[in-house]
Amino acid sequence: MARIRLRIGLRLLLLLMALCCVLVACFRAFVDLQRENDRMRLTELQDRQRFLQANSGTPSAPQAKLADVSAELDEVRGRLGLDGK
Repeated sequence: MARIRLRIGLRLLLLLMALCCVLVACFRAFVDLQRENDRMRLTELQDRQRFLQANSGTPSAPQAKLADVSAELDEVRGRLGLDGK
């Protein structure tokens, strides 16, 4: 009887470990996807910032848009850990 309980306990422990591994793998995939989305957003914001800076002398490119883009760019850089760049 004790042997059966031990086997059941070990199987449950193995099942729990497998479930934890699956959860960690899903979390890592989610984090990797989020990081990739942030990198793509960073590239897009850098392009928009360059465009606004190049057209800053024209009246059609208000400085408020440039400030908004720069603030969002800083936020994305912070999420990616690129604060110093």
